[in-house]
Amino acid sequence: MSEERFKTRYWIKIVFLNFMVVSLAGLLMRYKINFSIPVIDQKNLMQGHAHFAFIGWITMALIVLLVHYLIQHQVNTNYQKYHLILAAHLMVAYAMLISFTLEGYGALSIILSTATILLSYLFIYFYLKDLKKVPGRLKSKKWFKAALLLWAFSSLGPFSLAYLMACHVSNQDLYVLSIYMYLHFQYNGWFLFAILGCLFGFIEKQTNNLGVCSLESRADFWGIQLFKWMVITVIPSYFLSTLWLNLPRVIVWLANLTALLQIGVIICVIQWVRKLPTKIWSPLKPQIRMFWLFGLTALIIKIALQSLSVIPYFTHYAFGFRPIVIGYLHLVFIGILSFFIMGALLNLPIISQIRYKKSGLVLFITGFILQEIILMLQGFEAFNQTNMPRASILLFYCAIFMVSGLAMIAHGLFYGRPIKKIPVVSMKVIYKPKG
Repeated sequence: MSEERFKTRYWIKIVFLNFMVVSLAGLLMRYKINFSIPVIDQKNLMQGHAHFAFIGWITMALIVLLVHYLIQHQVNTNYQKYHLILAAHLMVAYAMLISFTLEGYGALSIILSTATILLSYLFIYFYLKDLKKVPGRLKSKKWFKAALLLWAFSSLGPFSLAYLMACHVSNQDLYVLSIYMYLHFQYNGWFLFAILGCLFGFIEKQTNNLGVCSLESRADFWGIQLFKWMVITVIPSYFLSTLWLNLPRVIVWLANLTALLQIGVIICVIQWVRKLPTKIWSPLKPQIRMFWLFGLTALIIKIALQSLSVIPYFTHYAFGFRPIVIGYLHLVFIGILSFFIMGALLNLPIISQIRYKKSGLVLFITGFILQEIILMLQGFEAFNQTNMPRASILLFYCAIFMVSGLAMIAHGLFYGRPIKKIPVVSMKVIYKPKG
């Protein structure tokens, strides 16, 4: 009944359509780099692309997954409020895509950005109340609580930015710090904690279905440690994004210490995955396992790269060379967040029985991997001062791969037929004794 009231399948289709729009905007940006489109400002298009990706794809997809978590645990609440919050997010996301593309950081764009913050407060308030109704001391609940609190905390970035603009502060470093604060607690806070909460929720469901006692599992210890280490490092790791500034020595030492602590996060991730019983993953389709394997690998690479940024030799390149910055952002946004979310959405029972072309998944992943390789090779230009020939046109082709793959997946979700299960006929031999 809750599933019917919330219309999970409808919203999954909407967020995948939004992901298509994000990828098309990225393709348009790549096209403009190679071919002239005078009527479009590249910087404004990038702002529209980024804001729509945050609100229209990642945030809305996570809201759908979090609400489905309540449905899965049979929480009795008015799901209509989440329907309305998602509808408001959808309208604001498309309005932001248009406004930022046309005017950049203009008055309308700022008003719409403020509206998304107010909507986030509304969702956080309602969801934390409903989360209390989920029975048991589940680890996934802790991840979701932390994610929502970090989401609220990230809004300090835009509000501090508004304060600086209102007071006409001329120090540009403060403006950049405010933007980085918002990005950090979105990427490494709300987004990352939420997808790990979804992953823990899946494992809890599997342990219950398969009769695996999580308290006796060797993975349980590492799962607890992973949460603790992530909570400890999430705030001080913000300073890893500020090393390009002339910071006080105390802040620099704190950033260096955080880089060392993040090695502990990598160890926890690896040990946690290694210790999980293999039969937990067995019910997953191969493509879902592939998405999550790529996501976990990208998470480890991301943490390692973030820790390396404290080394002065790498600091200059990490923050000053555009291909490296773009490659890192796409590693997080696509390699970690989007892969995890796509796997989680396609694994939901209401979607998992719909036919969609597996070749679309392969095409999308191939385009992403090739894109990261090209950006990495471009990054090496900073070290040996040699240019990679035709890099921009190759990245344009990678974007075509990714858009085509997503289009094939979206087509399956909208028009695919349910997978027909072949009924198993039981043949019984009835023996009737003579006489």
